[in-house]
Amino acid sequence: MKKILSATWLLLIPVTLWAQPQPVGSVAVYSDGSVEKLIQINAQSTTWQDGRKRILEYANVPILQRRSFTKFPATESYQEHIAFGVPAEIIPFGTADSVIFTLRREFSEGGHTMRYWQCAHKGQGQYQLGERTLTTEQYHCERYVPHKKSMYSMFRESVDLAYSPDLSMVVEKVRKTQTKKTRRKLVSLLAPEQVSEQKILKLVKRIHGDKS
Repeated sequence: MKKILSATWLLLIPVTLWAQPQPVGSVAVYSDGSVEKLIQINAQSTTWQDGRKRILEYANVPILQRRSFTKFPATESYQEHIAFGVPAEIIPFGTADSVIFTLRREFSEGGHTMRYWQCAHKGQGQYQLGERTLTTEQYHCERYVPHKKSMYSMFRESVDLAYSPDLSMVVEKVRKTQTKKTRRKLVSLLAPEQVSEQKILKLVKRIHGDKS
């Protein structure tokens, strides 16, 4: 039987956003053709629903990335906790140029995994969203696994993030493993009053090069 996982995320320290997040009902369209609708805002995160009815929770601290994922329908779940470190110390939320932290992922059926991260702030950049030029905070993160028998660590993945304080969103993410590279960019952000099925379909067709 195919496993269907859900996720819930717990962040112990609320983080104040630099700007108000988009209003509930806003829709984000990405370069991979995915579409997400904002359905909830709280002190730790924003929650979105994609076209497959999956629930995605994004941390206010961008280096924590997506901390919750719920498939539809959900039959199993996991929960992530910060086991070590304070990710919110990273610039601009704090004053640290780099942070090290560990996430503990606990599964409802028992067992857990540990995810070890180190992230560095790489200064500011710019991102073009339509006619709007956004100032971004740039981050480089690496996930690794400590070697049990030596002082060296084993590389698992790297993530480069461009975060817009004005939007309170990650606008570009590049993920690399030893065998794969993926990139996702924010293409359009629609306010609730701008959202229509026809407009979203037109944007997605444009991404896929479908002129029909």
